[in-house]
Amino acid sequence: MVSISKPRGAACTFKNKMRREPNPAICLLGHHDPGYPRNALILKWMHEAGYNVHIAHSTWIFPFRHFHLAWQFIRLASHVDAVWVTEGGHRLVPFLKLFTSMAGKPLIFDPFISRYNTRVEDRRWHSPNSLQAWVCKWQDWSSCSMANYLVFDTLDHQRYFFSRYGLKKPFSVLEIGADEAVFHPRVPPTSSPDNHMVLFFGTYIPLQGAETILNAASILTTNPGISFIMVGEGQEHQRILSLASEKKISNVRFENFEPPENLASRIAQADVCLGIFGDTLKASMVVPNKAVQCAAMGKAIISRRSTAMESYFTDSENILFVPAGDENALAAAILKLCKEPDMREILGTQARLVYERRFSNAAHAIKIQTIMDNVLARKKT
Repeated sequence: MVSISKPRGAACTFKNKMRREPNPAICLLGHHDPGYPRNALILKWMHEAGYNVHIAHSTWIFPFRHFHLAWQFIRLASHVDAVWVTEGGHRLVPFLKLFTSMAGKPLIFDPFISRYNTRVEDRRWHSPNSLQAWVCKWQDWSSCSMANYLVFDTLDHQRYFFSRYGLKKPFSVLEIGADEAVFHPRVPPTSSPDNHMVLFFGTYIPLQGAETILNAASILTTNPGISFIMVGEGQEHQRILSLASEKKISNVRFENFEPPENLASRIAQADVCLGIFGDTLKASMVVPNKAVQCAAMGKAIISRRSTAMESYFTDSENILFVPAGDENALAAAILKLCKEPDMREILGTQARLVYERRFSNAAHAIKIQTIMDNVLARKKT
């Protein structure tokens, strides 16, 4: 599939203010899920920055998708100024580098995650000494080494890649964001001041620390006014369900994952929103989607302390931090926020301001422009 995506409406106004004509063009290339927030938002931010975006996308099975994407790029090469390989494209970069080099186009790569860190260190799908682990390392190293420019979601991820693989590449940090048509401040429904709902949603991967949340809920069973809703499914879901049953935890309700609009309604109804609490290395390097989405909606958030999160949020000013994996500290923080509505309101209001400054569409459009200016300037030298 080859398509051309042009900015429309408000994006064009932004373009005219910030860019010269004709606009540079970007080939957004990969086998990504177009609906995944990282991908959908980057496309939106490119529009907001005034770029013409040509999309090369393939879901063909490996290795045929490589040739499918290469053919799409060849057809687009004369129409674009740079190629942006989307998240998950680790295996694509070494193959496509040949074609982008021949065409004289800079190749930008957004790894988003480390294959090795995710599959070996965090989810523990492979042993560190296995062939699969070696392949993950090679995919990380080769993709980042061959790209002309790298984009990371946090500075901690950049440091991880550069330290582990000895990289010396130009890079930028492009944080995650939120769909502002869905995740925006809403007036919550009226509820009893004696009843409080605590919300977690996620895919139950280790970095999210679902067991820590469950244990905190167990500690708070003596507070009948506090209830938990855990939304989602994933790697540890069945184990968490079994633990809840074994411990007879009655104040937690489990629900399947919901579409974004319904999820936003859940967030609006919640008194306290939970981030991540895992004690893995990956958990220390990310700013989770859920934290940014809840901040966009102006909600009070509790999450684990990490250098990545502390780059944006300040404890007790716009978020409450607790130590990783500490269910007692989490239970105490939840109880504190449930008892102090004024504090919840202050944290939510300040979290929204953090979102506007660092994670909003407007902020990211400027960052996209800076990235492309850097890339195209390096191309000319």
